Amino acid sequence: MTLYRRCVDPLAPMSSLLGVALIALAGRGPLAWLPPGAPGSHRPRELAPTWAASYLLGCGLLGLGACAGTLLGDPLAGWCAPEGALGLGLAVGIARLALLPGALVPRHALSRERAGPWTVALLLLALGLAGFAGLTADLDPNVGRWPMKAQALLQHDGALELDPSARGGLASPPLVTASVAATAWPAGAVSSTAARAQVLACLGAALVLCWQALGTLRRGPLGGAAGVVLLAAALAPAATVEDGDLMAAACVALSAAGSLAWTRRADGRGLALACLGAGLLPLIQAGGWIVGGALLLATLAASARPSLSRALRWSLGAALVAGAWPLALALLGVPLFDVSALEGLASQWSLGKGRQLAPWLAPVWIAAGAALGPLVLSLTRSGTPAHDEAEADRPRRDQVYLAAALALVLAGVLLLVATRPDDSVSAELLLRAWSPGLLVQTAPLAALLAARGLCRAERPA
Repeated sequence: MTLYRRCVDPLAPMSSLLGVALIALAGRGPLAWLPPGAPGSHRPRELAPTWAASYLLGCGLLGLGACAGTLLGDPLAGWCAPEGALGLGLAVGIARLALLPGALVPRHALSRERAGPWTVALLLLALGLAGFAGLTADLDPNVGRWPMKAQALLQHDGALELDPSARGGLASPPLVTASVAATAWPAGAVSSTAARAQVLACLGAALVLCWQALGTLRRGPLGGAAGVVLLAAALAPAATVEDGDLMAAACVALSAAGSLAWTRRADGRGLALACLGAGLLPLIQAGGWIVGGALLLATLAASARPSLSRALRWSLGAALVAGAWPLALALLGVPLFDVSALEGLASQWSLGKGRQLAPWLAPVWIAAGAALGPLVLSLTRSGTPAHDEAEADRPRRDQVYLAAALALVLAGVLLLVATRPDDSVSAELLLRAWSPGLLVQTAPLAALLAARGLCRAERPA
């Protein structure tokens, strides 16, 4: 099917873009109530990170509303439907604007090295790869569980949206389908165009937040842009809605960017976004418990000792967000798993592709592996005098990356021990269905690791 045939109805893309804009507006309210910091500015250069963080927070608000609607059922489910969650987010933003003064933030940001034409070309290439992946993705509204679940949310039918019979309740969290339902809300019906807009928004948010994190790392623009291209290539195969790997990757990028702002600049909003981004992962898929827990542990491990209690409070708040869906399931008496844990973690898009995934997923992870040596050396070598220009480029609390990677490895080992995949079927399922999805979800972390170890620092302005 050609792109022209997919976009032949001009009203469908417009209504989907309106839905994405409404989600971002709904998330802008909660973002404004977080501690002062970045993102949040409306300056032209900082508008994209503000949109990305607002969009993901808006999706989180929709996911929590879907959890509440599933628990309450009729007739109260209508208040937790997409329009109710969007209205709540807008009301929170209006209240913040009307009742409180604007937060005090630095008027002038740190100077950045100017991006050259090659940097711009690489960034356009990354956006082109993401756009091509989203526009050519096979998003048939008649295949899979996501169309039925999203349409159920539009019709305020929480019981139909739950649908725990296939894989268990914990393997069917509502955040992704809630965001698709909100994107389709202006049109009134779920379609492939709404799903495509959601996929493109997740791709764009992941790339924008990774680029912002590279700026916090003070990486050279050209090397950072190359890392964004590798990230776009790694995310391209997972351009689907059913498994939610793209939304998970965007939340990982949000958490990583927030952690860097917190450990390098003591940015309170960065800490909040780092914890909330990790807390939203269990509302996306069952594997989000592993990745989200690793990110929270890494943030705590990299926090300075005087600020550890503050980081712990935000981590506990994120744990409450993550527990919303299991709490709803427990109160309804729905089993968490009806199948094996490995099958609940599987990503359907990776089945059948085989070796086709390697050219897309491998480069960013090869670069991350090559960066481990220089990264460890830069973190362990002795300090330099205070006047050295390179001193600000290598704070030791960048070990948040290594802490997150170690926590992920330990979580994977514990999962293998707990599930005991002693037969060839379980081992094949682990390698073909769960591993590619996990690599996609943590691809922003790999891109930042690669840039931190391999790319030069920014030159002084």
